[in-house]
Amino acid sequence: MRAIVRFAMDNALVLNLFTIMLLVVGVIKLSDMRREAFPSITLDYVFVNTVYPGASPWEVERYITSPLEDEIEAVDGLKQFDSVSEEGLSLITVQLDPDRSDVQKDRTVTDIQRAVDQAKGLPSTLPDPPSVKQAVSGQLPVLDIALAGNMTYAELSEHATALIKRLEGLPDVDKVQWRAERKREYWIVVDQRKMDYFQVSLAQIVAALAQQNVNLPGGAFQLRDSEVL
Repeated sequence: MRAIVRFAMDNALVLNLFTIMLLVVGVIKLSDMRREAFPSITLDYVFVNTVYPGASPWEVERYITSPLEDEIEAVDGLKQFDSVSEEGLSLITVQLDPDRSDVQKDRTVTDIQRAVDQAKGLPSTLPDPPSVKQAVSGQLPVLDIALAGNMTYAELSEHATALIKRLEGLPDVDKVQWRAERKREYWIVVDQRKMDYFQVSLAQIVAALAQQNVNLPGGAFQLRDSEVL
């Protein structure tokens, strides 16, 4: 230790030059270092989402959530999980064991996917199979905006659409998702007496509506000064 102190005292110039060189190299490396204000981090949560349009919360719980929970419960490496069954939607949140290594967590996520794939008794009318996604900080929303007012839903929808377009135009916004949007639907009530009179079945009415409700390209229509598609 004394030899090191004596060398530093006898060679102060060399030591100062070495210190300056370290500072210069540190500044150069710092300027080249990748920095992110919100770095993407893989979290210890897995979400299992299943959409079942038109189903009541009770039906979602019985026919979707419960069978999936029975399979997921047998997966090793879980800390806990909970579920929410809403109208037309099943959401299961699974928390991985934080004490496990990253390799073990990846294996657990794969096992969850396999458990979901082999779940029995799920309705055959599901539009899409259950989705399994691991939570990543870069995919989580950083801001929730709720719109409300003394107006009709159509008017509120127009304001929401305009706000979404403005948010999507911001340079640092990657994606804007409208989670509470209600798609426009049309209800058709048939007259049973007229069906009997014209000898038309309900399947024929559905087929006729499907044939008429088709959006196909009609080509271009040439005007005097412009062309309309």
